[in-house]
Amino acid sequence: MKFKGILTLARPNFLILSAILGLLGSSIAWYEHREFGGPFNPGYAFLATFGLIIAHAGVIFLTIISIPAANWIPERSGRPFSGGSGAIQSGLIFRKGALWTGIAP
Repeated sequence: MKFKGILTLARPNFLILSAILGLLGSSIAWYEHREFGGPFNPGYAFLATFGLIIAHAGVIFLTIISIPAANWIPERSGRPFSGGSGAIQSGLIFRKGALWTGIAP
């Protein structure tokens, strides 16, 4: 299992949404802390954002391996959102490695 295969399978362009949502939630919590008082811990905000990104990546891994091999599109046809990441088809990562990487988070 190669790091490039894990990174390709995670599809970082989709993980940007998780990062944005984590930062949005952290900024709302910080605003509430500044406006109304109460506790705010930036370390917890960072951990929550990081956990959200890792959980999203795990869901992507499990979704990709649940697709039967017969339904994989052999040629990506130039569309960035169809055909999956191509990491399993190109041999960068095996299905079993993707399964354990998806279960780990």
